[in-house]
Amino acid sequence: MHFLPAPTDTKLFLERLQEALCQLGWQEARTLVAVSGGADSVALLRALCHLGWHRRGVLVAAHFNHRLRGAESDEDEQFVRELCHRLEVPVITGRPPGEGLSVESKGGIEQSARLARYRFLFRVAKDVGARYVFTAHTADDQVETVLFRIIRGSGLRGLVGIPPCRKITADIVLMRPFLAFWRDEIREFLVKLDQQFRRDSSNLDLRITRNRVRHKLIPLLEESYHPGVRRSILKLSVLAGEVTEFLTTIVEAAEKKAIAMENFERLVVNANYLVRYPNFLIGEILQRMWQRRGWPLGEMTRRHWETLVAMAHQAAAAGSAEPKESESSARDSPADAALPEGVAEWKAASCTLPALVALALEAHPRIRRLSRIPSQWKFPGNLVARAKPGLLEFKLEDNSNT
Repeated sequence: MHFLPAPTDTKLFLERLQEALCQLGWQEARTLVAVSGGADSVALLRALCHLGWHRRGVLVAAHFNHRLRGAESDEDEQFVRELCHRLEVPVITGRPPGEGLSVESKGGIEQSARLARYRFLFRVAKDVGARYVFTAHTADDQVETVLFRIIRGSGLRGLVGIPPCRKITADIVLMRPFLAFWRDEIREFLVKLDQQFRRDSSNLDLRITRNRVRHKLIPLLEESYHPGVRRSILKLSVLAGEVTEFLTTIVEAAEKKAIAMENFERLVVNANYLVRYPNFLIGEILQRMWQRRGWPLGEMTRRHWETLVAMAHQAAAAGSAEPKESESSARDSPADAALPEGVAEWKAASCTLPALVALALEAHPRIRRLSRIPSQWKFPGNLVARAKPGLLEFKLEDNSNT
């Protein structure tokens, strides 16, 4: 097919895309583009083709048919096949095994579908030798994600939202070049190209919380409170990202020093060391432990994290001396962890442990309410936490024992 040049009034759109890719650190190499058939992914594929990459053998498209909407899902797949044929972009399609994803899948059908799609994308990327995987998440998706997490009770890390770039393996990087673009301007780009796209009927199902956030909550906030609320939330996400990046070195150092012992099934944390930090940092340290071990983060709510912080204080209060099991961690105090300038008051090394616990519980009413929780608590993923004198112990339990 002879590929027509993009209309003149799309020039700025394409220049912004090139700038976004430059900021992400993209270099010309084999790139796998996830194409669902929806407006955003179709626009991304069309824009990349107008930049000329399809002629240099850089682009490969991938489509995963979840088979959740019967004939509609099959029509999406056929649409993507025909589009890629016209654009002269090779396309690889995939489907879940058997009859498709089960509605009763653990974690919900949305989470199951997302995991299946990403597994497919990364497998295909490896097979075709792709250095990059592109998805078409937009600024609107970012706003919806942040609001969704706020509703669920997010901490600081959750406010960061969708990362624009994430290293999956040593050889594959996931990038989201449309995070700086709003959904309306993407639709306008497609109109100018006279490009059709598919509409997913499940996006209108208001039984799904994320859809209610998109179709009900955000319009209500814009109409009744502030017309620029989406940009305000996006700004909050950017600021949260900057703060989180600043705190990362502190959290990384504290996590290493707090771990008393670990193996595949068991993690022991020095609670005496942990509670010397402010409660929000304790939560960040625990979240990093979760993330690094692949424990289920998505199912953890704010109450879960608050419970863990309370258990840390409970364990520390029960331990009058550093436990033998954590001597290597106890040698280093938070003073060695290079806390940022201006927050020295966070450090409580000079406080007695009982005074520290009393201060923490007094300053944080929610923690105070949780301070008498049992010494054992079960968390998502069959993970059991136990508060012992001076220690927090985490252990994965077998399904047959629960």
